[in-house]
Amino acid sequence: MLGIDAIVMLYHCAKVSVGDILEVGSYVGGATIAMAMGVRDSGAEKKIISIERGCRVDLPRIGTKDSFKDLTKNLKRFGFLDMPTLMSVAISIATVIDLPTAAG
Repeated sequence: MLGIDAIVMLYHCAKVSVGDILEVGSYVGGATIAMAMGVRDSGAEKKIISIERGCRVDLPRIGTKDSFKDLTKNLKRFGFLDMPTLMSVAISIATVIDLPTAAG
């Protein structure tokens, strides 16, 4: 869970930055929503591409049964469902480790 200082920083960076934004690991969308607000308030045309693999996290305050489902639900609740391009990526660390072996 992000603190208010991180949320404000992400909002500001998205507002003043030039160019598109790539977010890897959106979880349930706190940072995504902050950046979407910054892009909206900048008045500039920028894209946000958010990548989330979708996972279950069993923690009392920030747990989720499906992070990708909760991400889309939260974006919709804040009115930003259409702003970021969402990508659900199913890749494991074992797959990444095996890539050089498979390549040759």
